[in-house]
Amino acid sequence: MTLGEFELIGTILEALSDTISGEGVVVGPGDDCAVVEVPPGHELVVTTDVLVEGRHFPKNSRSDLVGYRSVAVNLSDLAAMGSDPKYLTVAITIEKPDKDWIVQFANGVAFCAREAGVKIIGGNVARGPLSIAITAHGI
Repeated sequence: MTLGEFELIGTILEALSDTISGEGVVVGPGDDCAVVEVPPGHELVVTTDVLVEGRHFPKNSRSDLVGYRSVAVNLSDLAAMGSDPKYLTVAITIEKPDKDWIVQFANGVAFCAREAGVKIIGGNVARGPLSIAITAHGI
């Protein structure tokens, strides 16, 4: 079943529900922008990676693994800078959003986020060839 935009967003938020709010999150998903507090004396470290189907992961890959990998590559970048990961934004462009595919993708994102103790603070959805853009924030 192909999802409309708002059903797609709702499906993603439901699957990510336990990774959405947390310490330092003033405004999370559902608004125009996220707002987070940075503790005094800390600097914000930010990285973004885009994964494109057919280039960064094979077509017909398991969506939970695509979701997990999308987060993991960003967390690796933060670790390389000695940063403590805190927050993620998740953007996905997908041609025909299938509910089962999206739920499994979001489960993969949530699993990796839980392992790292990071919270999802926002994102975006669009129609087009499959690509995922994750932005990770650390301190």
